[in-house]
Amino acid sequence: MTSEKILLACIRKADYNFNLIQDGDKILVGLSGGKDSYALIKILNRYSKFKNKNFEFTALFIDLGFGSDANPLIEFCKKENINLIVQPAQDVAKILNQHKKNNLLPCSICSRMKKAIINQAAHKYGANKVAFAHHADDAIETLFMNMTYGGRFATFAPKMHLDKEDITFIRPFIYAREKDIIAYSKKEKFPILSNQCGNDKKTKREEFKIFLDDYYKKYPAAKTNFVSMLLNQEKMQLWFDDFVYGFDDGCYVKKVSTPSDMARCYLIRKEVFMKEQSVPLDDEIDIDDTVYTHYLFFTDQNIPVGTMRVLIDKDKHIALFGRIAILKKYRGNKYGQRMVCQVEKLLSQRITPLTVKLAAQSRAVDFYKTIGYRITSDKFVEAGIEHYRMEKFIKFPILDKKKIY
Repeated sequence: MTSEKILLACIRKADYNFNLIQDGDKILVGLSGGKDSYALIKILNRYSKFKNKNFEFTALFIDLGFGSDANPLIEFCKKENINLIVQPAQDVAKILNQHKKNNLLPCSICSRMKKAIINQAAHKYGANKVAFAHHADDAIETLFMNMTYGGRFATFAPKMHLDKEDITFIRPFIYAREKDIIAYSKKEKFPILSNQCGNDKKTKREEFKIFLDDYYKKYPAAKTNFVSMLLNQEKMQLWFDDFVYGFDDGCYVKKVSTPSDMARCYLIRKEVFMKEQSVPLDDEIDIDDTVYTHYLFFTDQNIPVGTMRVLIDKDKHIALFGRIAILKKYRGNKYGQRMVCQVEKLLSQRITPLTVKLAAQSRAVDFYKTIGYRITSDKFVEAGIEHYRMEKFIKFPILDKKKIY
């Protein structure tokens, strides 16, 4: 199979698996002048001719001010009948040079600035999606970098929606391997632009690229298995499913990470809100459940008796607490207080200062006052029940040794 057919198959598979491209999409594709982005726009151009693929795309080259000549890209896109936008952004190079460290430009700042420029361009030209040329080897390098420097088992997503911008980022080459892109680039003789930023071949990513190349020579099967691993949910066995935040008496709070734990949350909420308080199903279960983080409170007998959900706005240092419930037969044991205060402590160790906000039922106002909350609104009715908005300000991280109940 030719490299072109391999890359076409990769895009088709990624589109099928992750629902990347829909009819009527207007896609802005980042074109850097490197082999990956050249390959992506040419293969996407072919893919747009497939039956039932009704989408438009435009290439975007951002002139960051490093002295790159855009003419080869202009001529290439003209020859391939691909729309191209050349976006001037020469101030980026000036700003990056002001933040140099050890004679290297700050990649993180550059990345944020480029994404902001791309988002602005997408809005200006009416694109609902932005496509990047990141491939499978980029994903594995990112995974290893996050594990090494961030303590995270994470890589970038094939598809990610930015709510604030109302733009979806897609990576159609997520299944493509760099060796196939290199072969295709050589065959097509792309007019590759030289990297003028000064960081070329000097970054941590380059170190991991070299490390992984050596690793694959020693363990060839790893090259395929590392990508398969990212999809192998059934065999995912890390510690977070069983990790809890315990108390001295054997009770504990657990962050929900499994479907069975989420089911336990819903059973508790059903008993407390729907059966006990007659809250309608449509009011109790909402779309916010998909974006909130959920917690369970367990007794020393491993019985789940309480739940709550949390939404964090890191930029504003705000936490929204909601759906706080303890089963009726287990009330009076300070389980609700312990659950809420434990979650406050966990969040404060990540973000401070922190303002916690919640909507308290009238009957629960005194409970929240005892743990430091104050009323911030007039009485209002929600789901047929009287509520008050309440807040608590946490200035400093709450230490593990501090008694919280």
